[in-house]
Amino acid sequence: MMMDLDGIGWAHAKSISPLYAKKFMGLIQDAFPARFKGMHYFNEPTIFDYIFAIGKQFMKEKTVSRLHFHGNKYEELKEFIDEENIPSDYGGKGPKYSNKEWMEELLKLDAHFDNEAKYGLVDGTLKKPTMKEDAIDCMRVH
Repeated sequence: MMMDLDGIGWAHAKSISPLYAKKFMGLIQDAFPARFKGMHYFNEPTIFDYIFAIGKQFMKEKTVSRLHFHGNKYEELKEFIDEENIPSDYGGKGPKYSNKEWMEELLKLDAHFDNEAKYGLVDGTLKKPTMKEDAIDCMRVH
C-alpha cells in the first residue's frame, strides 16, 4: 500500500483522539480482512510525526516493522514495489495517479448506499436500558 500524505495538516491531527487511534489500530490489525506486507508513506508533513506518535503506541511491533516513510524520495519505493506498479507521478512506470475513476464508481452507487443505510438498529445499539437508566429518565423534565 502506498499513501501520499501531502496536504495533511493540523485539522487532521486534531481530529484524531487517542481513543479513536486505539480503536482504529485494533480494527486494522485484528479485524481487517487483508494483511499488508508493507505500508509506504511519502510526502509526509512535519505534523505527521505527531499523528504517528499517537497511533504508534497502539500498534503491534510487527505492524510498525512494515511501515516505511520515504519523504519525497520516490526512488526508494522501487526497493519495495515493482516499478510497473508505481504511478508515473512518483517515478514509476504505472499509470498516473488519480482517484477520479474510483470516485465516479462510488458516486454511481450512491442510491445503493442510501438504501443500505436504511437497515440496522434504530439507535445503533443492542443495549436495553437498565432499571437505573429508566429511573433517571423518569426524573427528567420533558
